[in-house]
Amino acid sequence: SVKNLFIYGPDGQWIVTDKEVTPEPANNADRDYFQYHRAHNDRNVRIGEVVRSRSTDDLIIPISRRLNNPDGSFAGVLLGTVKVSYFVDYYGDFKIDDKGALVLATRSGTVLVRRPFIASVVGKSLATSEIFKRYLPTSNEGIAEVKAVIDDTERLYGYRALTTYPLVVEAGLSRESIIAPWRRDLLKTGLVLVFLIAVLATFGFIVLNQLRQRMVMERELRHAHQAMRDMALTDSLTGLGNRRRLDTALIDEIRLAKRQGSSLAVVMLDVDYFKRYNDRYGHAAGDDCLSAVGGAIRQAVKRPGDLAVRYGGEEFTVLLPNTDSAGAKQVTQDILEAIRSLNIEHTEHPLGKVTASAGITTSRPSIKIVTPATLLKSADAQLYSAKQRGRNRWCSADESTQ
Repeated sequence: SVKNLFIYGPDGQWIVTDKEVTPEPANNADRDYFQYHRAHNDRNVRIGEVVRSRSTDDLIIPISRRLNNPDGSFAGVLLGTVKVSYFVDYYGDFKIDDKGALVLATRSGTVLVRRPFIASVVGKSLATSEIFKRYLPTSNEGIAEVKAVIDDTERLYGYRALTTYPLVVEAGLSRESIIAPWRRDLLKTGLVLVFLIAVLATFGFIVLNQLRQRMVMERELRHAHQAMRDMALTDSLTGLGNRRRLDTALIDEIRLAKRQGSSLAVVMLDVDYFKRYNDRYGHAAGDDCLSAVGGAIRQAVKRPGDLAVRYGGEEFTVLLPNTDSAGAKQVTQDILEAIRSLNIEHTEHPLGKVTASAGITTSRPSIKIVTPATLLKSADAQLYSAKQRGRNRWCSADESTQ
């Protein structure tokens, strides 16, 4: 059965495992299965050639699948391992003659497990054998009397290529052991071989299906965690980020701006006379108004790296990485115009419709000490100035305008 599960990151470093004792950190970027998934964008389960485990030193069969980021880029590899010794023990329970053989190989002919077990045989190719060259290309299952390429012994083989996974199972009885007794009952012999193949194929299917189910569970668990994280960082009314999202992003963007020597702008907005709007039209209409304002802000903030959040109540904040003062003013003007263009009736407003005021602050590379608190405090002070000057306008630390 599947012994261990590992998740490796895009650099090949393991991230998490289901082992009770965490192994020493290891990098598997040099493994064949990792290099394959990094170069191929298919999401199919891949069964690799036998390798020696770096965490247990056992011979294992790697069963792997590519993991992707939401944008489709390579995120790493999910790896499950099956010990070769597990199949050796399992095959040991079958009653075959001393010169008989049981084989599990990849569709390309590489030996994964063989009885009798000889470590040096694991990994050898059966591609030149009669079964792989002559019989498998025309039929996925059958019976054939051929000479084995491993030990040159003639055997009567039953073989089958699994349809769900790229594996081939073979069960062979030596010619010497079957000539006398089995010539008299060839049909019975064929049925026995077919039964052995069916058992081996069923067992292999069960093991691989178990791994596939665990992969599905892992994927669903990751999706559930991501959904919970998104819910915790999203304002349910407007669909924008919430204050917790802003707190996290602001710390990261300040650190990035310092490292790159770039500008960082923060815009704080407030819906004008919103308390009057609530008193006049009711809280349900107030929620609809805030939702519409949030949508207008989202449409005006167009770059992928920009972040718009509902800061609280009728207040909104926009984070503009790598943006100078002129760029921040243009984005702010676009936001205010988008809100005015909603034409939401507001009879308690001098203009008769919903508008907003904004305060802008920009952190430049020359400023040595910048913290989230100082940026938010500065933007809030400029917002207060905009309100004092008549609302429906923006103010910036270096100049103000309508």
